[in-house]
Amino acid sequence: MKRILTKIIIAWIISFSIIIVCENCNNSKIVEAKTTKTVTGTRIMNLKQKIDGKKYYIGCNIKKCNLHNGDVKYSEKPCSAGSDLNNVYVQKEGKNGKMYWKTLRELNFVSMQGGCISKDILMISFVDKGRNKKGDLTALVKIDIKNNEVVEVNMVKGASELNIDTLGHSNDFTYFDGKYYGAWYQENGKEDYSNKIGTIKEELEDIGKVGELKDKNGAAVFGIAVFDNANKIFAMGIRKSVEENGKQKLKRYIATYKANKKGKKIEYAQQGKLINLKKNNDYNVPQCMEIYNKKIYLIKYFHSGKKKTKNIKKIEKRVKYKNNIVEVYDFKGNLKKEYIIKNPTKTYYNKSFITRTGKVKNLKKDMLLKQYKWEIESLIHYKKNTFYYTMYKPSSKNIGKQAYLYKVNLK
Repeated sequence: MKRILTKIIIAWIISFSIIIVCENCNNSKIVEAKTTKTVTGTRIMNLKQKIDGKKYYIGCNIKKCNLHNGDVKYSEKPCSAGSDLNNVYVQKEGKNGKMYWKTLRELNFVSMQGGCISKDILMISFVDKGRNKKGDLTALVKIDIKNNEVVEVNMVKGASELNIDTLGHSNDFTYFDGKYYGAWYQENGKEDYSNKIGTIKEELEDIGKVGELKDKNGAAVFGIAVFDNANKIFAMGIRKSVEENGKQKLKRYIATYKANKKGKKIEYAQQGKLINLKKNNDYNVPQCMEIYNKKIYLIKYFHSGKKKTKNIKKIEKRVKYKNNIVEVYDFKGNLKKEYIIKNPTKTYYNKSFITRTGKVKNLKKDMLLKQYKWEIESLIHYKKNTFYYTMYKPSSKNIGKQAYLYKVNLK
C-alpha cells in the first residue's frame, strides 16, 4: 500500500512539474529565428529615351558591341547587352546657344548613387564624385518604370550655382509629400557636409533647402526612409564617430528624426534609436535603406579594405559573386530575414561579320561579369513585394564602369 501511495505521489509531482514547465513555456517570449535566402534579380534590359523628338534605345558600354562601340550610345534597335544607365543622355546648351546631347558618362557623372519612387516614376541620382573643387554635382534621372522609359534628366548643379546646399553626394533618397529628401554623406574640403539632409520639390525646379542633424558632431547620414507618414518622421541610417576609453570608434545605427524649423534653418532632432547595427554576417558596409510594411530593409556590401588579412581573404571567397545583402529588421530592432543578392553573371553583345559570300551575319556573343565586384546603390519599394534596385560596377578596369537596373521580389 505504501509503495502504491508513493508511486501516486511521485506521479502527481511529475505531472504538476510538467504543467508548471509548460505554463512557463507559454509565457516566455518566442524568439523567431532569422532566415537567409539567396535571390537573383531580374534586369530591366532595355530603356528608351526621347532624343530630338524621337525615341531610341539607350545603348550599352561594351566595346565589342557593333551597335554601340562608337561615340553614339543610342540606337533604333536594342542591343543584346541592354541599357547602361551611364549612357542616359542629357541635353545641354553650348556657348553659341545651340543645344547638344551628351551622356552622363561623357559629362563625368559616372558614380551612381541613391534613388526612390513616386507612383510609377523611379528617380536615380548620379554624381561627378571628386571632380568639382566646390563639391560633388548631381544629376537626377527620372524613369517611367511602367514603360521603361527615361522621361526627364535634370542637372542639379552644385556650388557654382548655390545648389551644393541641396543634394551633395546623394547617397540615398526618399519621397514624401511632393518632395525628394536626400542624404548627403560627403566631405567637402575642410567642412563636413555629411550630417545634412537636402530637400527639393518633385518638379526639380527650385534650388531646394537644406537641414542639419541637431546632434551633428561626428555624424554622417548613409540612408533615409519615411518612418511615420502621419507625424512626418523619418528613419535615418547614421554613421558616427564616438569616443570610448580615450579612443575614437565608429558606431552605426538607425534612428528616427523629425524636422523642426528654427527661423530659416531646418533642424532634424532625433526621436529615438531603433537599431544598433552589429556585425551579423560577412557584410560590413551599410549602403542605403528602405521601409515597407513596418520593416526596415538595409542594404550592406562587403568591402575588403586595403589590408587583406587571412580572415579577409576567407570572407572574399565566401561572398564571391554575391557581395551584397539585404537585412530585414522589424521596428523593435530584431533581424528577421536576410536576402543575399547575386551579382550579374554575364551579359551579351552583338557581333557582326561578313561571310565569304559577302553577306552580313549577326551573332549574339556572351561576356562573363561574375568575376567583378558589384555594389547595390539603392533599394526602392514599388508595389506589394516588388522592389527595384540599381547594380553598379564601380571599377573602371577591363569592361569599364557599368550601371544596371533590376527588380526583385522580397517578402
